[in-house]
Amino acid sequence: MSSPWTIRCTVPANGPISADELAGIASLVLFDGGALAIGESADPDGSVALTAGFDSEADANGALCMLVNQLPAATATVVHDGDHEQWVLSQRDGLEPTTIGSWTIRTPWHEPANDQRHDVIIDPGAAFGHGAHPSTRLAIELLLRQLHLDSAVTVADLGTGTGVIAIIAALSGHKVRATEVDEASVGVARMNVKDNGVADLVELIHGNATQSRVARDDLVVANVTIDVHRLIAPTYRVADRIIVAGLLCGQVGEMRSLLPDHHAHTVKVLNEWAALSFCRSERVRPI
Repeated sequence: MSSPWTIRCTVPANGPISADELAGIASLVLFDGGALAIGESADPDGSVALTAGFDSEADANGALCMLVNQLPAATATVVHDGDHEQWVLSQRDGLEPTTIGSWTIRTPWHEPANDQRHDVIIDPGAAFGHGAHPSTRLAIELLLRQLHLDSAVTVADLGTGTGVIAIIAALSGHKVRATEVDEASVGVARMNVKDNGVADLVELIHGNATQSRVARDDLVVANVTIDVHRLIAPTYRVADRIIVAGLLCGQVGEMRSLLPDHHAHTVKVLNEWAALSFCRSERVRPI
């Protein structure tokens, strides 16, 4: 992979919307623009600093234009950061183990928890989805709830990123088909699947989610941004049970409209993020 170009962005804390919420929106814009990974840190004045890495100068400049157009309050510049491996290593700063119920998600450089929690090891590399982001956390919470109800379901993980959702499903005893369009992320996911000992349960597919094999009795999990949901919803709405995440709270209404034959029976919210669990609606039979 080539040396990365980086967008360094600061989101102010003195506007009508909180800096954390603005940073979440900025992250979505940057990922939509092709960011490989995004680091986030809080500044002493309450603002939030984002560092997003890109494969090329053209990708970085394109994402910068998107960011400036959609978030004029943010200040951002494009710089060249040199060695790619050093940039990836720098993104490890601030990553801490994440606890979700009885599960702990940690990186290989963190020690395992000294209790009986399920231990998941995720090296994020340059992919998205270590488990700390609110959208990933919400998706996992809904996944674990649904897997408790469906003991034999096969999970279709669309946009697997680092593979964290697929790995948790597999460690829960389920077969998984995990699809990812980004080749580098597939490599990261494959490494993580192997390191967690579930390679026999997870089928990793490098490809576009619009071409994924989705069966009606699958449990679909799609933790992607709303623009991707718009593209792939026709593919995954054949399933009876669907979990969607990667949404801002203001996008919930649009998400419901993308699945007109399904009922959102659970909505979870964390900060400005939302995730929904859908099941196919019961059709009223005429008398």
